[in-house]
Amino acid sequence: MKYLILSILLILPLVDLFALDIDTFLTKELEIAKVFSKTNLKYLKDGKNIIKTDVNTPKKSFQKISERILLLHKKQCSSVISTIGQYENYTNFFDFVNKSEYQNNHIYLKIKFFLIPREFPINVKIDRLTSAKEYPFIFNTGFLDGLQGTLNIKEFNNRCLIHFSMDWEGRYTGMSNFILENFLYTIAKYGMRKMLLITGHGRTY
Repeated sequence: MKYLILSILLILPLVDLFALDIDTFLTKELEIAKVFSKTNLKYLKDGKNIIKTDVNTPKKSFQKISERILLLHKKQCSSVISTIGQYENYTNFFDFVNKSEYQNNHIYLKIKFFLIPREFPINVKIDRLTSAKEYPFIFNTGFLDGLQGTLNIKEFNNRCLIHFSMDWEGRYTGMSNFILENFLYTIAKYGMRKMLLITGHGRTY
């Protein structure tokens, strides 16, 4: 009994240290994304994803988009990457993707979502996902031509942090700020929901 109590006393500081490390790590990522709150920190630790989408009008006839997505996946990055790096199979993974091809470091997609009765062709320049690191991307066509962002993948204690960010400013898209914001948020929400299932993370809702 004496040795059991001693073992517990030795382990407890290590548990506290781990908790501090993960809190510090996730807090930094949330601060980088400018979405830090105690609620969001708890969400990440619990395996829930965070989506923050903003669309506003910086000046007349222009729109500005900012979107941040964060998730601490329960699996290692190699497992997650092996699935989400299969760009050609996005038509099988996501029901709102009607076409998915990958050629010369470009993903060619056609997206149609129930919120908007039209199809959106998208050409995204991004490297094939192969390991945990930062992947910059840029939209080369479509109504968000020139949109830039990064997909940052980091390994932490055998779990995989996914930190997606994108920003764009350009002429009016033809959709109101409200519709565009909800369109982008809903695609992110349903896309993440499906991604969590196909990568083995499970449901978070």
